Amino acid sequence: MIMIISRHGRSSSPRAAPPVDARMVSTGSLLRLSASAAVMNAIVPLSLMVQLALLGRRATALQASFGSVVTATSFGSVVFNFLVDGVTAKVGKSVGSRRYREAAGQVRMAFLAALVCGGVAAATLLSLRDPLFSLFRATPEVARHARPYFFVRAAAAPAQCAANAASGCLGGYGRVHAATALSVCRALAEAAAVAAAVALAETDASCFAWIGFAYAACAAANAAAGAALVVTLPPEGSDARLPVMASFSFSRAPSSVSSAAGESAEETELELDAYASGASFAADGASMFARSFLLQGTFFGAMVVASRELGPAGLAAHNVVCQLWMLSSYVVDGFATAGNVCGARLVGEAAGKRIKKRARRANANANENERFDERFDDRSDDEPTSDDETPVCVCRDELRWTCVRVLAFGLTAGLAFLAVFFLFESQLVALFTADEEVASFLRARGVWRTLALAQPLNALVFVYDGLVYAFQDFAYARELMSTGVGYVFLPSLAFVAASARPTTLADIWRCKVALNAWRLALLAARTHGWSLTKRGFACLVRENQNQNRRGRGAEPAQRAPRQAAARGGGDGGGEPDDVAWTAAPAPAARDGADAIDAIGAESPTSHWRQLGSAAREDGDASGDDVEAPLLSRGSPRGH
Repeated sequence: MIMIISRHGRSSSPRAAPPVDARMVSTGSLLRLSASAAVMNAIVPLSLMVQLALLGRRATALQASFGSVVTATSFGSVVFNFLVDGVTAKVGKSVGSRRYREAAGQVRMAFLAALVCGGVAAATLLSLRDPLFSLFRATPEVARHARPYFFVRAAAAPAQCAANAASGCLGGYGRVHAATALSVCRALAEAAAVAAAVALAETDASCFAWIGFAYAACAAANAAAGAALVVTLPPEGSDARLPVMASFSFSRAPSSVSSAAGESAEETELELDAYASGASFAADGASMFARSFLLQGTFFGAMVVASRELGPAGLAAHNVVCQLWMLSSYVVDGFATAGNVCGARLVGEAAGKRIKKRARRANANANENERFDERFDDRSDDEPTSDDETPVCVCRDELRWTCVRVLAFGLTAGLAFLAVFFLFESQLVALFTADEEVASFLRARGVWRTLALAQPLNALVFVYDGLVYAFQDFAYARELMSTGVGYVFLPSLAFVAASARPTTLADIWRCKVALNAWRLALLAARTHGWSLTKRGFACLVRENQNQNRRGRGAEPAQRAPRQAAARGGGDGGGEPDDVAWTAAPAPAARDGADAIDAIGAESPTSHWRQLGSAAREDGDASGDDVEAPLLSRGSPRGH
């Protein structure tokens, strides 16, 4: 919001304040985005659940083999979950702060990381295939079907990681619907292939061979189509695509006068920016890898205990509970994705606002045509502002309101799953198995009750996870998971396995419930006790602002003379930096003698660009002005 701030710090009437973008942050928009993301997240576990049910109708051994292989091989791709949630948060933040070159670089790094991580996962899984089956104590009948299918799923890990990276990039673009369409097409194809194999295959071996071929083909097609969409689609609301396929380029629009020395210095700064961005991507990716590795390890450990203690029928029942647990969690995770997408954009936009203000101040020192009166702008950019109407505070308020709504939506969905599981217990058990021994495990006292009562808890945990990613708080997510697994889950599971009394399926899943209770307590404390407070959000914005400048050898005030020389004294030539370093127009007539615009005519939330004003004409020609920011269009939000 653009305010007129007097020299005494009091605000007068706002001047053409841009309304909040109801398309992105209204309740209806959040619900539509959440619904699309829920379909995207849940369609794969839903497809696996259907496949598991179909195989259970044919033979219990096939069901146990399929569930074991899916859990074990998913470890190789799910541990690299940063390729989805982390990439969505980082690309979304760069797009929100309108650093499009940085966003393109992060897309390239995401796909490169996907290929490397997929190759590592495939090699690791294939080398551990025999030890894993020994660890599971798989019966000969289960192992006979599982070994060839394990090979196919492990070998397809690079394609699966590339598909995950494409989904994350599309989420960062705001193109959640496109990612959802890809996931739906793939899930339908896989489910149809399994149904055909179960119905038409003469032997169990040929059935599993056809299922493995269908999985590999669908994973490769998903990765190829996702990469094509990332390259060809622009971010939501933009008119130009990101230069994803181009190498890091320093070309810019010609200017009437340029300085070779200034251009060389700026190119060096861009190179350093690329290295710093890559280092930040790698560090955050490592944190997310550790977090995902530990989380997936909890499912793996629970499956090992179930396999060793409960036998084939108990393992099949464990896989049914696991698929229902994951289905409900991924449906609710749609609200987390909505919070991640909108939250990351808001965090990036808030960081961009501070960068813009510092940029104008730096240009004012080098450009005599711009008058920026420091006497009336003596607040530090690093200090939390006390004015609740400043653009950064508007972003914080929007983010807080978004968090409240997605948490409420998630809790409502969790309560709905609780009701469904209680009301349709017998129907769901009959849907998954015709084996009375497997059904007896599922109907055992405490198993279904634990599954149902955990749903509201799981819902809140998953939504908070998405919000932590939006805050770029990846290191905290790693530490939270490591302490939860070390202090809560592993001791609980070890106690259950070593207990003198027989281990039950309900005992195993109560260990997961205890872990999620730990996660909920610490995630809620971090979100409401720090990230959404005025001081916490100011620190968050400052950290992201510093990341945007990290790697440069000079501060804005020191770089300004070089930039002014490179563009010929502010004649509108293209700038290499992702911030629009433009000279503001001459000050217009003031309503009051002592009034001054504390934000400036080129504020990121300004809609001068749409109106074709002088600030638009003076904008840079670097190709970065391709998207209006999150809060620049639409009607006021309806609460």
